[in-house]
Amino acid sequence: MAIALFILYLVTLGFATAYSRFLRSACLSPVFLAALFLIYSAAGCAHLWIAYHFYPEHGDIWRLFQVSVDLKRELVAHPRLFFQDFVPDDFNIDMTGKYSRWSYLQYDIIAGILLLLNFLSADNLYINTLLFCFITLYGHMTLYRMLSAVYPQHHLLCLLAAFLIPSLIFWTSVVHKEGMLFAVMSILFYCLWKLLDQKGSAISNPQGERTKMRPLRAVSGIMHLSPIKHNSRYILGFVLCLGAIFLLRKFLLISLIPSLAIWIIAEKTRYRKRWITLGIAVGSALAYWLAGQLHPSFDILYQMSDRQSLFLQLEGGSRMILPLLENSWKSLLSLFPYALVNGLFMPLPGTGGQAIYSLFGIELLLMWALIAYALYYGASKKAWHWTGFEACCLFFVISGCILTGYMIPFAGAIIRYRSIFYPFLLIPFLGILQYHPAVVKLNKWIGKIINTNYKK
Repeated sequence: MAIALFILYLVTLGFATAYSRFLRSACLSPVFLAALFLIYSAAGCAHLWIAYHFYPEHGDIWRLFQVSVDLKRELVAHPRLFFQDFVPDDFNIDMTGKYSRWSYLQYDIIAGILLLLNFLSADNLYINTLLFCFITLYGHMTLYRMLSAVYPQHHLLCLLAAFLIPSLIFWTSVVHKEGMLFAVMSILFYCLWKLLDQKGSAISNPQGERTKMRPLRAVSGIMHLSPIKHNSRYILGFVLCLGAIFLLRKFLLISLIPSLAIWIIAEKTRYRKRWITLGIAVGSALAYWLAGQLHPSFDILYQMSDRQSLFLQLEGGSRMILPLLENSWKSLLSLFPYALVNGLFMPLPGTGGQAIYSLFGIELLLMWALIAYALYYGASKKAWHWTGFEACCLFFVISGCILTGYMIPFAGAIIRYRSIFYPFLLIPFLGILQYHPAVVKLNKWIGKIINTNYKK
């Protein structure tokens, strides 16, 4: 019965993906859309099987599923008792992990989503994965639609960043925080892009000329809305996405908010982006320090050391060298080399203690090799001209990964946390290669495969 239900959902959701009006509005062929759904579904099911057979309770996936099954039984049998147990009585202002439920609410959210999906899947986690992939694919598509307008005909960049990075597929295809976070971040960037009115922005080509960005309306076919309704919709989406990120992983906002500020200021002023980035970095550090002086619960340095200490108490086979982070700026500076290496480059192939981590290490090395070549090509062809959006992506990735390197001493956890940064890491550097002859040919070939209205 479970197998028949799984096949039914797989076929039904595959057709729904192929002929969804929203997904088709990105001018992708039905076959390619169905293939995307099947790729994510297969990766999600493989992830579940690997976690169950080789890494018990890996990433809390199966444990949270069992919790959701128990919650569903309690909801059906004793609704009043369920709401008393599941809904918290109150939240205090102290947002540190050990003194409030803010750090645990993220797991309640995942358990609640699994609970709702259980009613549709008859308590089958593999079917839940199909439903989750179908829903989050809409978040991925918003990023693709934005990128396809910012980088017209650059299909390689758009597909890799939105869909096809192996780590992104593997870690966002199961019902967990990464899949939800990436979908929410994609919608967040999309909403801000619309609010900044990209019709007046531009990107640079290798000859230093300025080329107008194609309006997203031309890509998506969205009907014209009045400015007030048009903006209010995206403002609401932007605020809701920020709230969702806070509930799922509030530490992500430490690097995300300054990054978005860089994008906004770079689009609205003519200051050099390097000075905008430096000013935002210094100003953010000062603002976070002042916030910690106002109330202990906003002391980010304390929260970082507290979270690291919780990770250091755990046991695992992928532990890396990471000294104890104390609640002082001196300790923060002394640990910077470890955070930099762990957050951006580890695990190297053959390290991490698990064979599967070598695959992710090879993937990361290939990315850095691509980045190195893009920098060389950009310098030689004078094509290294980043937009405010690309500066935002780069600052977000570097600061977010270093922050992760400060707190997490396990290679497996860093690989999972870092997976949602990879698309934003590649965007600035693939943008440099947009006019590379080999990339131009590859984009033409890809366009013939994926697009429904490709023009030679």
